Amino acid sequence: MIPPTASLVKYENPVLVSKSTDKKGVKAKITKSSQQPGVAALGSAGPIPSPPKGKLPPVDQQKTQQTEEILNAILPPREWTETGQLWMQCVSSTPATRLEVVNLKVGI
Repeated sequence: MIPPTASLVKYENPVLVSKSTDKKGVKAKITKSSQQPGVAALGSAGPIPSPPKGKLPPVDQQKTQQTEEILNAILPPREWTETGQLWMQCVSSTPATRLEVVNLKVGI
């Protein structure tokens, strides 16, 4: 694996996105998964679909997803290819602990 560049930002573990290097397909998958079902785009001419029947996700899960989307908009995930495989690494949404901050201060 390629060693990450030095950064003050904490990242999650890398995730294998695909075995091919087709970035267009990856971006389409990310965009489709981030859209909410049942929400009409602005300016679309058509009836607004009814909300999906079934159980809604818990509020905590919605907040976590929203936080991750904001982080990915501010600090986009790292993407790289290694031996024909596309890897992605997102910024961690977990707050730093006091010990991590102290260790970072010592390292700087």
